Amino acid sequence: MIPWRQISDFRNVLAHGHTDIRLDRVWEAVSADLTPLKDVVDMVLRVTCASSMTAMRAQDVVLQFNAYINSRDVEGLGSLMTDDHEFIDSADTSERGQAHCLELWRGFFQQFPDYLNTFTEVRSRGDFVVVVGYSSCSYKLLDGPALWTARINDGKVAQWRVYIDTPQVRASLGIE
Repeated sequence: MIPWRQISDFRNVLAHGHTDIRLDRVWEAVSADLTPLKDVVDMVLRVTCASSMTAMRAQDVVLQFNAYINSRDVEGLGSLMTDDHEFIDSADTSERGQAHCLELWRGFFQQFPDYLNTFTEVRSRGDFVVVVGYSSCSYKLLDGPALWTARINDGKVAQWRVYIDTPQVRASLGIE
């Protein structure tokens, strides 16, 4: 249980400049109490977000999915994958199943810890989302312009696909 009353009282003491502030207690709160509180808040947000994903627009699901990729949050990715999730890489290799894809993401994050996606344009066509952007990574083959598509089913990613950004792929995806 979160001690909201104590948190509020502690904040009031600090904010109103009471003369009886104990620096040892402030340090204890910062060094020991914040981590468990953060863990609880993260859990509450994850549960809340997972239950409200069905109400999210497809584009919002894709943006959150990418945020989980960029933060290397495998559990978060799992919360947004359908059980039969499919990942297709730029070589057109398909991997299926949520559990299998999560293991692949774990290995990917270990192998490429500095990998990040930046989206510059996101377009939705119903439950189909097309993304333009680039990936940043010290591994040169993963660094540079990229395109992604996602198929959303009931607020979860059913398919995540990565493409090399070429004029032919852009034309096939309807990107000018």
